[in-house]
Amino acid sequence: MYVSKLMAVATVAMMIALPAAAHPGPERHPTEEELDDMVYEISSAIDGVDQRLGERIGDFEAQVSEPDQQGITGIIEREVDEAVAGLAQSSE
Repeated sequence: MYVSKLMAVATVAMMIALPAAAHPGPERHPTEEELDDMVYEISSAIDGVDQRLGERIGDFEAQVSEPDQQGITGIIEREVDEAVAGLAQSSE
């Protein structure tokens, strides 16, 4: 008997509490607007970092694409000298 009265009271309380706790309507909640602002700020920061990274990569590619003539010449001379030395040893 007490259980059925308790269940009835709990049901009525839930029927009153649920509509009161429901979302007020289709308008945006203030915290949602704040989150949207934060997402925009973070996206802008990421775009800025991406742009700076792209510029640095472009600068690096420009530096690498200019051949270092002396360095290349030195490497070729060493390789040729090693090859000649190897041939001289194998012919002896």
